[in-house]
Amino acid sequence: MEKDFSCISEIREIRRMKSVLSERETRLSRPMLCDYAMIPTLYAWFNDIMDGDEGGQPGKAYARMKFIFIILFLYAPGALAGGKMPDGLRAAIARTIPGISPCVISNNKKTSTSYYDVYNRYKEEIRGIYDKLVRRIKDCAKSEQPGACSGKGGDGCSQAKDYPYLWGDY
Repeated sequence: MEKDFSCISEIREIRRMKSVLSERETRLSRPMLCDYAMIPTLYAWFNDIMDGDEGGQPGKAYARMKFIFIILFLYAPGALAGGKMPDGLRAAIARTIPGISPCVISNNKKTSTSYYDVYNRYKEEIRGIYDKLVRRIKDCAKSEQPGACSGKGGDGCSQAKDYPYLWGDY
């Protein structure tokens, strides 16, 4: 068996590409929010949006899947691409949504991700709700009212103020 020495440059190039891809994955997987105390506020805003012009039914399984998808995108985008949810996130979501267990969240994550990949209307609905939630987060971050977002002195807002994803600087 013979090996050509040119494989050394190919190995070097593969390692460089893996490093670039790993950095990109890390950047894309970085959460936009990390204060779980803001999740109940986001859920209230989500329900307002669903009651309003989105015409959805808050509290129903279909709406719940949308909420879980959006929360995962905000707090753990890598989880939507097959990664793990950070410790405590599943429990924080379960405490927020009445009558569901953590395993329902995992099942809804899988279903919602599949729907997002397959159904254009579902994708459009998610994006519309997400845009409205982000607008509210931005407004909250701009306000100087303590506790306006999370009930903990605005901790949810303070982290949103400098986050490039929310401001379109990414």
